[in-house]
Amino acid sequence: MSLQPITNEEEYQKATARIIELFNAEPGTAEEEELEQLLELVSDYEGEYEDGEDDDDEDGEEE
Repeated sequence: MSLQPITNEEEYQKATARIIELFNAEPGTAEEEELEQLLELVSDYEGEYEDGEDDDDEDGEEE
């Protein structure tokens, strides 16, 4: 199973909801594979989002 990158807040919310559903997936199952892929995609999306937010927050805090 190959999932597409998360590109907006709606997709992010859907992915996090699905992660909750899959949280106790049995090792070695398709559900576990999906969970691992979703966790990586969410992490990537959060990293991109937080990078932009950190720059703005740091500028405001340093003044």
